Amino acid sequence: MNLFENAYAQDGLLFGDQPTRILDEFLNTHKISGVALDIGCGDGRDTIPLLRRGFNVTAIDQSTSAIDKLRRRPEIEATSGKLSAIHCDVQNWQWPISVFDLIVGITLLDHLPGENIDDVSAKLLKSLKPSGVVFLEVHTIDDPGFTQNDIASEFSSAIKHYFAHNELLDIFSKHVRVLFYNERRELDLDHGEPHYHGFATLIGQVESEKESNQEETMSSPIVPELTVESIERSVNFYSNTLGFSIIAKAPEDGDAVWAEMSLGDGHIMFQEKGEMFEEIPFFRNHVIGGTMLLVLRIDDSNVVREMWQNLSDKENVVLPVRETDYGTVEFGITDPDGYVLIFSGQ
Repeated sequence: MNLFENAYAQDGLLFGDQPTRILDEFLNTHKISGVALDIGCGDGRDTIPLLRRGFNVTAIDQSTSAIDKLRRRPEIEATSGKLSAIHCDVQNWQWPISVFDLIVGITLLDHLPGENIDDVSAKLLKSLKPSGVVFLEVHTIDDPGFTQNDIASEFSSAIKHYFAHNELLDIFSKHVRVLFYNERRELDLDHGEPHYHGFATLIGQVESEKESNQEETMSSPIVPELTVESIERSVNFYSNTLGFSIIAKAPEDGDAVWAEMSLGDGHIMFQEKGEMFEEIPFFRNHVIGGTMLLVLRIDDSNVVREMWQNLSDKENVVLPVRETDYGTVEFGITDPDGYVLIFSGQ
């Protein structure tokens, strides 16, 4: 990753400030709004235009210098969307379920090992809301970085998997309605010496039959919102100790007073007590924590066992790991505000 770290650490925008052409043209002609995910966002070539269109954007990149540069971009203040910029490897990210109206991945999948592409693609698809749209672009075997018969990009060594003809289409056409697919050679003048790329671009939408199936399984979701002493303390505990990922926070800049986090398909919201008491005065005379249990169901009992093994602080354990008569493995701990969390896996 040093190649991109060093490149993004330089002055200026690495790939320019113009959005990806096909993505921009598609959004000009299709009414899509809401929550977007930009994976492999870099310093914001497509993130900033999405914010300008009013999307609330979660932007993820493995390069710390790219994320730092994105967060500092002055154009953000003039946009109507909200940004959550996350330094993370998408292969290790806790992907939320059915959250995003649009997912953009420009030359992201081709930077993953070939054996990991199916897993990330499956998680990506599960993160789409019903009717959600995915926009993907990858390098193909027509790229000079693969053929070695022409000038290649100075970043070609970072590509781990050049896609065969129709490979991207074959992966996603089983799961989405394909709105657009194209393979081409394209001249790149944005960086380095003028050079060509071999690209494949796919735009897909969750099909209507699958939308109805997802709506049935997600009817009437219940998301708890916990009153806490400190958002920062709670977010650190749930992310560092339990592996949750932060989805959103408010305000985006400065000290947050509200946050939402997820682990798999489980979601929890937090609000600092001052804000909560102002919003709902009824809570002023109630103790934070109390006797409420939050049961987080996990599909794989081995994951629960691994979480238990990785739990460094056993002082807050209220239920040591056990196998139950009803076929689950579970343990219970308290969070910093006294809420009891039971992790249960089959």
